[in-house]
Amino acid sequence: MFESSIAANSIANLDGKIIDANSAFLKLWGYANKNNVLGKSLNLFLKDKDDVEKILTELNKKNTWEGDYIAVRSDGSEFIAYGLATTVVDENGKTIGYQSSVIDITNRRKTEELLKESETSYRGLFNSVSESIYIQDENGFFLDVNEGASNMYGYDRKTLIGKTPDFVSAPGKNDLEAVGAMVQKAFKGEKQQFEFWGKRKNGEEFLKDVRLYPGTYFNKKVIIAIATDITEKKKVEQLLRENEERYRAISNLTSDYLFSTKADENGVHNLVWIAGSFEKITGYTIDEYLKIGGWRATLHPDELALDYIDLEKLRRNEKVNRQIRVYHKNGSLIWVRSSAQPVWDKKTNKLIGIYGAVEDITERKQTEIIQKVQYNIADAAVTYKTLTEL
Repeated sequence: MFESSIAANSIANLDGKIIDANSAFLKLWGYANKNNVLGKSLNLFLKDKDDVEKILTELNKKNTWEGDYIAVRSDGSEFIAYGLATTVVDENGKTIGYQSSVIDITNRRKTEELLKESETSYRGLFNSVSESIYIQDENGFFLDVNEGASNMYGYDRKTLIGKTPDFVSAPGKNDLEAVGAMVQKAFKGEKQQFEFWGKRKNGEEFLKDVRLYPGTYFNKKVIIAIATDITEKKKVEQLLRENEERYRAISNLTSDYLFSTKADENGVHNLVWIAGSFEKITGYTIDEYLKIGGWRATLHPDELALDYIDLEKLRRNEKVNRQIRVYHKNGSLIWVRSSAQPVWDKKTNKLIGIYGAVEDITERKQTEIIQKVQYNIADAAVTYKTLTEL
């Protein structure tokens, strides 16, 4: 078993010198034959010499040790070793040496780090979107939700996961059977859109717009539901209709574009990727956008100072949400809502990137301006009448 094991096995004496090693050990550490390792100190095979002392100390106390360390091959290259060691005793129970089995976990550790980075990237992007997002399985159960969903309903993420739309449905206001049918259609690849009455944790009922898309979640086929609270929008639409529909209703959908940046060694943020309705909102292709200087080059001059304040907030590991004016490629001035979340390096305690979303809110702003003008006109008319009567 010692020789034929796929693990790198070795035996060392009480002085910490190897007295036997199997073929797997020689192969893992890159030695041609046993003569190259027999009689050599364990210090030769570990990067940190203190690790050897720590391992032997624990072995002498507990008769066993398990853990990982950085190992050094014969050519000087390094790998992450995971080992299990025990003491070797004679017939009287006296310790006469140490035996260990080691495997190379470098690739596994790299995979774990990549998965961790992927999860961090996914979670940052997931939560930077202002709308509520739900990941659902074929039967409609929530596998994951973003902060937007938690904020919309007042429940924490753990409470929502594992539930179905029935849990957040306003009693008697939704055809849940029809909702289930649309979930099935979305799972099969047909995009769906409908209105849904929700009920918050505090009992408040509200109307939301729901869009269902087929997607994947960590290699699993799922439905991605994106929901927007349209209660206020419906009120505005009703107000516009009462005013003889003089102005266009607010569009049913808000189109965002998402972005990610990465900071270089000088703290300058470079665009990593952009996705979504970028060209529709800005008028630029990505190449054109980068060529003119990117985000700050399109800002209205009065917004530059505010943008700098936002960047400073991000550098303090604070989220940013601001309405700001930018120039479209055609020269028109549009309003957008910019939401950004810092990507924070805990080791260096500094900003290393940004995940964000940009939403065109021009029509909403125009509606607000129109309503303000109408109010001022009405107020002026009342004032004029009063003065006349005097």
